[in-house]
Amino acid sequence: MRVITNQYGCRAKVLTHRVHVVHGDYPAVKRAVENVKAIWDTGADRTSLDIDIIRSLRLRQLDLPPVDINTGNGVTKSYAFEATLDLADDWEPFKFTVWSMPPSGSVRMLIGMDVITLGRFEVDSTGDRTIMRFATERL
Repeated sequence: MRVITNQYGCRAKVLTHRVHVVHGDYPAVKRAVENVKAIWDTGADRTSLDIDIIRSLRLRQLDLPPVDINTGNGVTKSYAFEATLDLADDWEPFKFTVWSMPPSGSVRMLIGMDVITLGRFEVDSTGDRTIMRFATERL
């Protein structure tokens, strides 16, 4: 069982996590972006990544039709790319489809339900702190 536990010193409304994003052909291609700030987003059905990171890593676009996504600035097209994600230091990286999203400030990635449903996702807000836990055997 692999487990990620994040503790926030307040009643958190936005649950963030640091993710290593690696080129889809890892380990053959070792270009990596370290410490990408991601939000665990139970309202997103797909995991999305900032288009600037996709370009800098030169991720391979997949032959899937684009989808429309809602952003703060309206609706835009999102395209599928192959990436390798590393959710925690002691986990094995895994290949995954990420969808492009426009740059949005400090948040560079949304971890959507396509990842979250691969494990058990728990949030406990007790007192003045919030604990988020994600456990899986499938990644």
